[in-house]
Amino acid sequence: MKNSIQIDAAKFPLAGESRLVLRGGTLENAKTIEEALMESKLFDLVKANYDAPSGEIRVVVHASATPPMHDEVTSVIDALGTRAKLADVIWGPPTTPTKV
Repeated sequence: MKNSIQIDAAKFPLAGESRLVLRGGTLENAKTIEEALMESKLFDLVKANYDAPSGEIRVVVHASATPPMHDEVTSVIDALGTRAKLADVIWGPPTTPTKV
């Protein structure tokens, strides 16, 4: 906690392209979460994948002109009743490894 920060989720926009990392979910939850986030219209683009080795659901999102707040996204996910919880947000497009 020495080098950590705390944010006010109600005032923290998820603008641009980012990846949401959810923990505690399943393969089945990934599709449910993708559909719920698209239906919420919080994002223009939503693509969820389940990573079995880590047990994480990784969701690539692109915010609309008015970016949603962190707590709005969390509310949509929590309302689904899955065990998946938003654990991290990574900004920017996914990086692809370069071949050497």
